[in-house]
Amino acid sequence: MTPLRAAALAAFPGVVSAVIANDSSVRWLAVFALSGVVAVVLASALARSAPPEPGAGKAEVGLLFLISAALLVNAALSGRLPLANHAPDRRPVFLLCAVLAGVGAWALFRRAGPLAVDATTQLQSKRWAFLRAEWRKLCLVTYAVEPARLEPLLPPGLELDLKDGKAFVSLVAFDFTRTRVLGIPWPGYRDFPEVNLRFYVREGEQRGVAFVREFVPRRLIAWIARGLYNEPYRFAPMLSEVEHGPDALRIKHRLLVGGKEHALEVVADPEPAEPPAESTAHFFKEHTWGYGTSRAGALVRYEVRHPVWATYPVRSHTLSWDWGAVYGEAWADLAQETPVSVVLAEGSPVAVSPW
Repeated sequence: MTPLRAAALAAFPGVVSAVIANDSSVRWLAVFALSGVVAVVLASALARSAPPEPGAGKAEVGLLFLISAALLVNAALSGRLPLANHAPDRRPVFLLCAVLAGVGAWALFRRAGPLAVDATTQLQSKRWAFLRAEWRKLCLVTYAVEPARLEPLLPPGLELDLKDGKAFVSLVAFDFTRTRVLGIPWPGYRDFPEVNLRFYVREGEQRGVAFVREFVPRRLIAWIARGLYNEPYRFAPMLSEVEHGPDALRIKHRLLVGGKEHALEVVADPEPAEPPAESTAHFFKEHTWGYGTSRAGALVRYEVRHPVWATYPVRSHTLSWDWGAVYGEAWADLAQETPVSVVLAEGSPVAVSPW
């Protein structure tokens, strides 16, 4: 644990506590101190269990101080900061602290040069990665749909990515593992499955995906994704199982929505291979860009960096899925449709950067 990381992790929850605490200055100071102690203890435990990635510390500290500065400015200017309400002469002090924190954040980001090489994916990039993880055993069950069904869902400025004049949606189930947010492996949020329904879009020559709905088994993840990025995340209990034997690879996903269990099972050969770039599997699994729409109606972009994924030859799949219950009646007809493609990709480390 570096001194910079410990200081940032101690300061950040204290600033949040200052914003939401009541108007007792003594209690505010107690909450600040306690949250700082808890943060340092937690950070020390995290450092022992999972050493930080090379070059990550400065950018983490910079971002946390930047968020702290934004919270301070917002609270002070709006009059919601407890000490500012009862001691107006202290408000300039809080504003000065916010300015200093912002300058510190800018300086730290300027010095965070080593992050130009992503330590997880080993891919060159000048973008800072908000999230690093491994996405493993991705099952993609893809259906052809009429473009008119997806056009109302398009983020602004994008067009559908058609293949042979058809639009597509994919049911995608996979596992998050070794997840880090801001470079920190938050306990209880490292390993979990996700199930989403996505469709394929273009921004000029850039190919990417947008989402109809995404399910995770962690309420906090769903809440943050909806609140900060307006992503269509929902909480749902779910399980995933991987049985990788010498003769076969078997993947099972279970999702509980609407009082019903929905299940996907894929059986494949045990050895993967990289499909040709012109193959259907490559078309559906390889995308660098994710897109969404902000609450203000603006386009949201994020870059997903990873090496090309190998795939396992699929022998069979079983899908017991109430599309109407999971995604709404507009999607219920997919229960009668046959997938045009079923792909099982190995996955890899990934790095996700906002733009």
